[in-house]
Amino acid sequence: METDDVMPITDSALVHVKIEQALREQWGEQLTILRLSGLIGDDRHPVKFLAGREGIKDGNSPVNLIHLDDCITAICRLVEKKAEMPVLHLAADFHPSRHDYYTQMAKQRSLPLPQFEMDNSDNNGKVIDASATLAWLGISLKHNDLLSSK
Repeated sequence: METDDVMPITDSALVHVKIEQALREQWGEQLTILRLSGLIGDDRHPVKFLAGREGIKDGNSPVNLIHLDDCITAICRLVEKKAEMPVLHLAADFHPSRHDYYTQMAKQRSLPLPQFEMDNSDNNGKVIDASATLAWLGISLKHNDLLSSK
């Protein structure tokens, strides 16, 4: 949720948190942070980087993605409203496993299938819940079912 404390694990996430903290120190409550999940769109899709690869870790982990069209809708709506939420999240509600999602996307694009390692741990990754942001903005996502989005 948007109100949860961040717990960055990756180097990239650590850098993002530091940037957010620096911006918050500079702008205080005037700042609204918009955290986007992985971005997909007509010409932008992460399956291109995974096609044909082997030994990809965390095949059971959920994907957290958002379509470019939905980002634009949300940003336009955010500009119209006076920001009351200091942190906003954007992600589709549907979170299939990495294996299921990227395998289907590779098939749809006639790309070589990525090969995932299917972990058996109880820690299957995080799911980004953007419901509070979507409710506050008063929007519904056009591309909420990631498996039907090309």
